[in-house]
Amino acid sequence: MISNLLARFTLWILGWKTEGNKSPHKKYVMIAAPHTTNMDGLLLLAAAGFFRMKISWMIKHTMLKIPIFGWLLKSTGAVAINRTAKQGLVQQMIQKFAEKEEFILAIPPAGTRSYRDYWKSGFYVIAKEAGVPIVPGYLNYKTRVAGFGESFIPSDVKKDMDYLRKFYKDITPRYPQKKSRIKLALEDEAEKQESA
Repeated sequence: MISNLLARFTLWILGWKTEGNKSPHKKYVMIAAPHTTNMDGLLLLAAAGFFRMKISWMIKHTMLKIPIFGWLLKSTGAVAINRTAKQGLVQQMIQKFAEKEEFILAIPPAGTRSYRDYWKSGFYVIAKEAGVPIVPGYLNYKTRVAGFGESFIPSDVKKDMDYLRKFYKDITPRYPQKKSRIKLALEDEAEKQESA
């Protein structure tokens, strides 16, 4: 991870600041949103270094096998996922939570830097099945502030997503037109079951 000193310098030189405190939980899923540019990754690592957090993020396992580059990725918190494994991505991450005493998994829920009608539900399912909290993290380009919201244990998908919609409502990404709609397909499924 980026050292605290380097992180502070990076944020300062880029004109960013932080607010709030890191979560006291040792294990949780951290939402990395909104995500519309590669610059978000650098700012995320700098903010994590500022708060002395060791975060992890998912990457295709073959990328970590590349000499030197793979080592560099691991040093920034990259954790391998094998898309050809019998266990799916969600199950692989649930296993990571079970194996580790401390594990902060940062996930950009849109899954892309472009606009999507739905967030991917992986972050929510992983947290719920691993029995860990969700912490909303943000990068607000309008104010150039990075920070966190209140953690919560996923329970009711509509209620939880309503909280996230309210939380991210005034958070401005670098490219606002690429900000994905904050909704899960799981919510539609839950609504259909209720009306059935």
